[in-house]
Amino acid sequence: MKISVNIGELKSRLCELLDRVEKGDEIEVCRGNVPFAIIAGIPERKNHSKPGWAKGSLRILQHVQGPAIPEQDWNLLRDGFDPLA
Repeated sequence: MKISVNIGELKSRLCELLDRVEKGDEIEVCRGNVPFAIIAGIPERKNHSKPGWAKGSLRILQHVQGPAIPEQDWNLLRDGFDPLA
C-alpha cells in the first residue's frame, strides 16, 4: 500500500510510518502536495551462512561432456604444476 504524506506529517509520525514500511508499505513524501521521494523497504537478503541458502539458484543446461578446461592445462594440474617454481 502506498501512503502519501507531506514533510511535516512525516516528521511527526516517523516511527509509525517506518513501522508501516517494515511491513511492506511505501511512503510517498510530498512537498506542497507534490511528490518528490519514496521511502520503501529493502528486499530481504539471504543468509549465506545458513545451509541451503542457494537452493534452486542453479540450472544445469546440458550434460557435462568433457573437461571445462583444455586437456593440456588439466595435465599440468595433475602433474603438480607449480607456477612459482
